[in-house]
Amino acid sequence: MALSSGKRPPRVLFCGAATRDTILLVPTLPSNPSGGKIIASDMRECAAGMATSAAVAAARCGAIAAICASVGTDAAGQAYLDDLKAEGVDTTAVRVVEGAPTAVASILVDPAGERLVIPYYSPRLTDIDREWPPREVVAEYDALLVDPRSPAAALELLAVAQLVGVVSVVDADTTPDLDILGRLVAAADHVLFSQPGLVSLLTPQDVERVSTAQSGFCMWALALQQIRGRCPRAIVIGVTLGADGVVWVETGIAGARHLRPPPTKVVDTLSAGDVLHGVYTLGMARGDSVAAAIAAGCAAAALKCRRFGGRTGSPTADELAHCLQGWAWEAETTTCGLCGVDVGCVFCDARTAT
Repeated sequence: MALSSGKRPPRVLFCGAATRDTILLVPTLPSNPSGGKIIASDMRECAAGMATSAAVAAARCGAIAAICASVGTDAAGQAYLDDLKAEGVDTTAVRVVEGAPTAVASILVDPAGERLVIPYYSPRLTDIDREWPPREVVAEYDALLVDPRSPAAALELLAVAQLVGVVSVVDADTTPDLDILGRLVAAADHVLFSQPGLVSLLTPQDVERVSTAQSGFCMWALALQQIRGRCPRAIVIGVTLGADGVVWVETGIAGARHLRPPPTKVVDTLSAGDVLHGVYTLGMARGDSVAAAIAAGCAAAALKCRRFGGRTGSPTADELAHCLQGWAWEAETTTCGLCGVDVGCVFCDARTAT
């Protein structure tokens, strides 16, 4: 499949988590193990989940987005479908499983924007069969993003994407089944880890090597180099660092690269990473450079953090364009002789620019 030429909006397929979220703004996150009661001051309900939130972010920023996921025959499932249709996300590939409960999550967000997430996923929603996921539709898209929450479907679609030449991205967050995560990252063109996801795949030998880093950023750059053998197809391997942006390695570019997000007032960090992944995948579908797509993802995530309500705070295309116009972003690529990273380090305090 050829990338979008600009004559039509890029088409992106998302596969993975589908939840109905209840998001509560609380004065503080609970720390008392014996229980108690906290009164919320604000509340939102919305369709969410990693792939779902990414799909909404991409749709708001100009993609023709579709979601491949599973919900149950309950009120939460119907609300999920209604929400996505209102956002302009195609739900044709959403499977409704008779009698199964739709995945739900209760999320507490404090005034600093930090959160506590309590999700429930029914195992009945992760099975696949001949009819689902709809493998034949992959070729209609310019890019595919999957997450680990519906792993069998994700692996099926990644295999098809490889056959038909569709760009694939994995949102490599942590999962209880590390074998599944390893199989997902091995099958994708672009792998963007969360910090826990990356750490979970490091061997004890990797950890020992990474521990030689002289700074936190250097540590992540070195960790990416150690994990490269687990991602044989990937031309980009990165890790998202929240307020510190993204560190990545890219085929054809020596060393690691780093891009910080624009400064922002943080109200709610929930779904910021999902928004980044969605906008990054949109950039890949459009044929943008990796650095430009990461910059757009970082900017979109920063804008989202200004608003309470999880993925409901995702920016529009106009808001994102305005932010990017006013932000002179630059991806750093530097080498360092201090930390012992033989492929180049961007992060030690004493740096030498290449």
